[in-house]
Amino acid sequence: MVSEVLGKVPDARSIWRRRGLAFAGGLALLQDNKGFLWFGTYDKGLYRYDKKAGVLIHFTHDLTAGSLSNNTIHCLFEDRKGDIWIGTKSGLNRFDPITNRFSVFSGRDGLPDDHILGILGDDKGYLWVSTSNGLCKFHPQSGELANFTITDGLQANEFKSHSCLRTTTGVLYFGGVNGFNTFSPDSIRNDGFLPNLVFTNFLLFNRAVPTLYSGTRHSAEDGDHGSK
Repeated sequence: MVSEVLGKVPDARSIWRRRGLAFAGGLALLQDNKGFLWFGTYDKGLYRYDKKAGVLIHFTHDLTAGSLSNNTIHCLFEDRKGDIWIGTKSGLNRFDPITNRFSVFSGRDGLPDDHILGILGDDKGYLWVSTSNGLCKFHPQSGELANFTITDGLQANEFKSHSCLRTTTGVLYFGGVNGFNTFSPDSIRNDGFLPNLVFTNFLLFNRAVPTLYSGTRHSAEDGDHGSK
């Protein structure tokens, strides 16, 4: 919700001189397709500047429903529908320009972590969201979601703020604490196949040891000591 309408500001350069904004610590900047300038700050909330009207609006977190989920903003992103997404220390926010309210997506909705550090979009409408505990592929309309961790090939589970890029060819880059990951979104597929665990041999000090199942193939799903 709107915390405060700060009134008219002559130009964008004057924004940081208003009400101590020069000390707010700008973390993210976005110009949307309507010409609004969005400023995400460290611990001071979100600002939207209407260049045509010269009006600056301040959004902050409070205890009412529909408010920004946290006053520290790490990233801003406009999707292909024109929706504004805000990555905060307490979840992923979507701004509703009709009501000036925010919808919040968090770990309770399946995200790997509430600390949102980067947001990019692909050609199919998915958002790719980097966090402090993995990478998430999220479809805003369907709610479809898939999480990826270091076991899927990430440089680490923890990513870095501001460290993401989409190239002109649609390749995505995300930087983290141990380097960066790059991939084409179309090449990432969820494989739901879970193979059975099969013991084929047992070595002790590099020598084969006879076992109950020597010469047989036994699946971890077998509960009756039968062989396959």
